[in-house]
Order: sequence, then structure tokens, then C-alpha cells
Amino acid sequence: MKLSAGILNSEPHWIELLNQSGVSFHEININNDLSSYPLIILGNKRNIKKNIFNKYISEGGSVITGTSAAKEVFNISFKRRFIEYIYSHDDEVINIPYYSNIKSSLQIPEGAKYIKCNDDSSLLLIKEIDKGTLVVFPDNFLKLIFFEKSRRKLFHSNYGKEFPSEKVSFVDKQTIHNIFLRILEYLFHKKNLPFVRLWHFPDGQKNIFGFRIDTDFASDDEIKNLYSVLNENKIKATWFVETKSHENNLSIFKEFDNQEIALHCYEHKLYKATNSNLNDIEKGISILKSAGFIPSGYASPFGEWNSSLALAVDKAQFLYSSEFGYVYDSLPVHSLVNNKKSKSLQISVHPISVGRLNIAGHSDSDMIKYYSDIINEKINSYLPVFLYTHPAQKRFEVFDSLFKKINELNISSITFNEYALWWKLREAFWWNPEMEDGRIIYNQEIADKRIWFHKSFKDGRNYLVNSENLSETEIGRRRIEFPPGFNPEYINKFSFNLFKQELIYHYRKLKY
Repeated sequence: MKLSAGILNSEPHWIELLNQSGVSFHEININNDLSSYPLIILGNKRNIKKNIFNKYISEGGSVITGTSAAKEVFNISFKRRFIEYIYSHDDEVINIPYYSNIKSSLQIPEGAKYIKCNDDSSLLLIKEIDKGTLVVFPDNFLKLIFFEKSRRKLFHSNYGKEFPSEKVSFVDKQTIHNIFLRILEYLFHKKNLPFVRLWHFPDGQKNIFGFRIDTDFASDDEIKNLYSVLNENKIKATWFVETKSHENNLSIFKEFDNQEIALHCYEHKLYKATNSNLNDIEKGISILKSAGFIPSGYASPFGEWNSSLALAVDKAQFLYSSEFGYVYDSLPVHSLVNNKKSKSLQISVHPISVGRLNIAGHSDSDMIKYYSDIINEKINSYLPVFLYTHPAQKRFEVFDSLFKKINELNISSITFNEYALWWKLREAFWWNPEMEDGRIIYNQEIADKRIWFHKSFKDGRNYLVNSENLSETEIGRRRIEFPPGFNPEYINKFSFNLFKQELIYHYRKLKY
């Protein structure tokens, strides 16, 4: 039996979710032997032979699809409904807490009982058909991983006077991925099969630490002081240099050991036109190159993102970019522009800086506790611990404390370039896992010690497997949890304070 998914009539969001999850999959056609796959993803209703799919599912196969294809093939009706947000902490199938803004009109399949919405309705259907299982998502739900709009949001904190805010991706895209990944795992386990996928950290590490630094208008002393704290704690960081104000003192970065120099911008602004963004990027690259730096990554001013920027980043041939206006607190992902996958990766960070915490009335000790909670949350959910700051915001003692915590936890620091290069290696890794006589055969084309597998079993056991020698390490399950007191109604509410912060944000953009 294959331990891969088959996908028929693939669409970009299905492929990106599968790649991000690390699950082996094959693009197939209706003439393939469907019975060799435990799971088939039906992308759309194009050229489908109903009898073949009905036979496959009735004999024990699992199918994941959207509402339009489900209506065509399985006669599942749907109704359109507007959904504000999704939220649950006790979904018996998804089995992980989840929350995300949606604010979309979705086609909800009849009989949906899973993925709870703000009005206590549900949007996911899981239906048993003879020996098999049908899973139906609203057509546009999973496509939200490519949603382009941003919004100022509150981020829960148990400290300070107020919740901090930042303008970030409207949709929490990692939540969409988490739900999809959990459904895949559920369906494999339902058939008493192990769920195997590529692990998302290099060399079998249980987590990694990345630190993004935007140098906007920082003084030499502020830059040196932050580097001193990094160097003392042996922490790698990626410095995104705003080149206009640093053009005459770039030599300061030449003194750094084990640090990456990337591009923030020339002018600290984002443009609507691709050529304007590209001109600014090329000017910044030229200045960095003249100082001996060849940047492989980019982060836009204010963390903003638009499709014209994505096109400019690709034209500039960056390996990656980092914009929380597109995605935050997530595994690496590609954007979709003009229905084409971007060549560059998005490497995301937790978007709340010490400056934002200061505005929200957090003392230094509050900040340390806030970031400590974030670090623990990422460790428990197996998401990378990626934070960011500006040297001009100082708070060097806060980061000294956090870096010491990272070292005490034995989490390796990594530059954005290193993680992006490794992720590209992961994306290109070919394997074709199968189950034979109760054993997993990984069928990898080339073993690589930097790539590890993750496998989980229905009874809760989880292992990391070295692809080079197949040695195993047992690990615990993901423990995604909401912080104490988390209130989706409050988080989702656009308050006067958010309005005030948005006005200040636009004033700063005009000022720079």
C-alpha cells in the first residue's frame, strides 16, 4: 500500500499545502489505479467519472475535495453563508485548537459538523460512505493560504496594559495549514496506517531559532550594541539593511561574525507598481554589493506585501522574502501571483516587536515573559521560533535574556538564508513511501542526512527518522494551545485603540 496521496485535477493551493506539509503525493489521472492510494484529493470536477470515484470510496478509499466537485460526484448539496472567523478548542476530529479571521462567503456542505464558526455553525463535512470516508471543504476555504489582504490585529498578551497590535495578513495561514495537515493525519490513521511526511527542520532538530533585524534609521551604536548581545550569546541573525541611511557606514556590518546581511530597502516605502518596487530593490542591492555583500533575501518596509512587490522580488531573483503582511508565525510558504507560484519563499516571523509591546504598556520584564510564552508556544506546536526587532528600539537586555533561554533550551540558531536553502532542498527531495509487511519502505531517490522523516501512529506515538540511516528518535505530539484567557470576540473586534494605532502607522509612513 502506498503511503502517498494521489491528487487529481490539481490546483495551486492543494499543491502548496501538500508541499508545505511534507506529505508524499503523486499527480494522477482517472485512468490510474486509484485503489493503490489510501487517499485521493479531487481538485475540481473537471472530466470526472462518477462511477470510478464511487467505487473507490465504497471499497474503503478516502477522498478530500471541495463543495463543487462533491456536488457533481457525490451529490452533496451546499448553501452559501458569510463566515466572520473560525474558532474552536474542542473539535473532536481536528483535535487542535484553531482561530483565524475569514470574513468570506463560503459554500458550506450540507451536514457539516466540523471546523466551528463564529455563529456556532460548522463548515467541514466528514461523511462515511460504505467502507470509505469523504471530506468536503468549502471551495474557497483552503485557497485562503493565498489571501492577499492585511489588517491591523490584536495579539493576545497576559502582560502589560493592553494587547499589542500589528498590521499583518488578514488570514492566519498557518491555521489553515494546521487544519489541512490534521485532516491528512486523521484519514491515514483511520485506515490504521502510519502518517509519514518530511520533517520541517534541518538535521532532525526539534526546533530552530531565527532572528530578523530591520535596521531602519538605527545609529552605529545601536547596531553595535545589538550585535554585541548576539555575539556574546553565539546567536546567528539576519540583518535586513535599509540602505539609504546606512549607505556611508556599511563597513560596520563587515565586522560581524556568523551573521547574514540581507536587503530591507533603499527608500523606506512600498510602491503599488512592480517597476517602482524593483527600482528601489535594485538600488539597494547595488549599494550592498558595492560594500561586498550579495543579499539573498529581502524584507519590505513596514512588513507590507502586495502582488507587485512579489513580482519584483522574483525578478530580482531573491531566494526568499519576509513580510508579515502576507504571512506570520508559519512554516515557509510560496505566494501566488497571477495564478503562478512565486519562486521566492516567504520566511515568516512573529510580528510583534519590542516597540509594539512598549506602545501596549509592557515593561522590560513583561516583554521577556511575553516572548518566553511565544517561544514555548512555538516549541510545543513544532513551529520555528522566529522573532524580530529594530536596533533603534533598543531593549538589548530583553534579548540578552531571551537568547540565554534559547541556548538553555538547546535550540540552534539559523539564518534566514540557511533555512530557505534547506527548505528548497526539502521541496526537491523525491521519495515514494509504501507499507510492506507492516514495515515502512521510504523509497527515497538519494538519502540525505539533512532530511528527516516524521511518522505518527494512531496510538499517539511520534518519531523522527534519519533519511540516511533510518535511525529513529521518539518525540511527543504537537501541543497547540490557546493562551489563558484567549477571547476570539475581543481579538476580532476593531476597537478605538486599533483605529488610533492605524492612524499612527499611516503617519509614520508619510513621515518616512
